[in-house]
Parts: sequence; C-alpha cells; structure tokens
Amino acid sequence: GGFGIGVGTTTPGAAFAVATSTAGVNTAMLLSNLGTGYTFWAEDSANDTTPFVIDSSGNIGIGMAEPNYKLQVSGAVSGIFTGVKIRTTQASAIGVGSTLDFSEASDVVVGMVTSRYDGTRWELNFGTNDVNPVMTIENGNVGIGTTDPKQVLTVIGNGLFSSDLFVNGNDI
Repeated sequence: GGFGIGVGTTTPGAAFAVATSTAGVNTAMLLSNLGTGYTFWAEDSANDTTPFVIDSSGNIGIGMAEPNYKLQVSGAVSGIFTGVKIRTTQASAIGVGSTLDFSEASDVVVGMVTSRYDGTRWELNFGTNDVNPVMTIENGNVGIGTTDPKQVLTVIGNGLFSSDLFVNGNDI
C-alpha cells in the first residue's frame, strides 16, 4: 500500500487518491451538492479566509470564500495586484501569444484581448466580433485602426470629437 487512502488503487500517491480504468466510466470523482452549502472547499496550511471554493451555484472563488461571479479571484501580495495570468507555453516567436475571449450564449466571440509577439516586441490588442483588433498597444504607443502604431497615438480612419481638439497647444 501507499501512505494515504486509495479508491480504485492500492498505491495512492497522495493523502487521498482516486483511480479508475473501468470501461464506460468517464468520471473519476463526482461531487454532488443537493443543498446550498459549498460543493468543494480547499484550504491551505494558513487556515485563513483565502480558500479555493466551488459554491452551490457553480461559482468559483480563488482567494475568497463567497464568489459572486462564475470566476472571481481576489488577493494581493505586499500591495502588488495578483490577478489572473494567461501564459503561453511557447517561446517568443512571430505570432505567438495568448487570448482572452468574451462570447455570448452561442459561443460567438463578441470581444477579445490578445497578446502577440511580432518578431521584435510584444503587442496588446483589443478587438470585437473576432476580427482584427480595434486598438493596439505596442512599445508604449497606442494604435486605433492599426496594429502598427508609429507614434504615441496613431489613428487610421476618421475621428469624431465632441469637444475641442488641441494640437501643439492650439485649438483646431
């Protein structure tokens, strides 16, 4: 035997291990919550108020006990924001990056944030409707209507200003 409790195994590799190889069984572990409490709660050795939970509504909380959204992350280390990290596992190569998509019920992408390496530097793109980005931040420059901003602000296309526009301190 092992050092823990094993279900479906005589050599558990953890304090509690579940193993299955039964034909037709596609779930190794099933937790059902028929009430209103937590479906799952994982706590670290600090025994503080920053667990990983799945509540009875299916909301996931990381660093908090009562998530109000499908995924809610909370936490800081020495005053530094520690949020969600999306990381590519590929090295910097042209076109490599990560994407955060926003979609509606039929899974049509309605908005996205992407990072992409262009061969010399990383850019951050914001787009809608799964098409070319509408805004790009690259090397400290912001591009609207372009993925290659050459100045602090590069706009390709027409603009509409509802107030004054100043160029070199002069109202135009």
